[in-house]
Amino acid sequence: VLGYVDTERFTYGELFNEINASTGGIQCGVEVFEKAASTGEFQAMFSIRGKALYQKLEFLFDMMEEILNTSKVEDTRRLYEIIAQVKSRAQANLVSAGHSTAVLRGASYDSPMAYFQDQMSGIGYYQFIEAAEREFEEKKDQIVGNLKRLLREILSKDSFCISYTGEKESLSKVQQLSSKLKNCMKGEGCKGE
Repeated sequence: VLGYVDTERFTYGELFNEINASTGGIQCGVEVFEKAASTGEFQAMFSIRGKALYQKLEFLFDMMEEILNTSKVEDTRRLYEIIAQVKSRAQANLVSAGHSTAVLRGASYDSPMAYFQDQMSGIGYYQFIEAAEREFEEKKDQIVGNLKRLLREILSKDSFCISYTGEKESLSKVQQLSSKLKNCMKGEGCKGE
């Protein structure tokens, strides 16, 4: 949903155009990592990824802050459009990669990590999205409430982590921009600007 709804300063279309005109894109998602010390345990993390040239780094981080802190998830008309679009894409992905889908589903019965991945991108996810679309009118207030609650829980300074790939010369700029973004996480207020 993040990156696909209006924000405080931009409509979805304007946000999309601004981001794509000045960066290599911004994507939100869930990353899953196995814990090396323990078989069967994993760590799931929300991620926001972006690509930009050095001179556009400030813009990239500003857009990330805009998406994370001001997305209007209460727009139920747009939420329904997103759910319908995601369902269509998920259905196409399940069909086009049937072998991978079957392997993930089979593994999900034995592996906690595979089960989680199935719920995030496999048959379990498709069933969730299908139900969300089918029952949207009756459950739209609950869906909006759940999204707001999840954003409050997920977007916190305590769980902020950054991974950077680029030239060493731009590392200090990225550290400065990351620190500002961390201090402005939703619910925390902007501190130390």
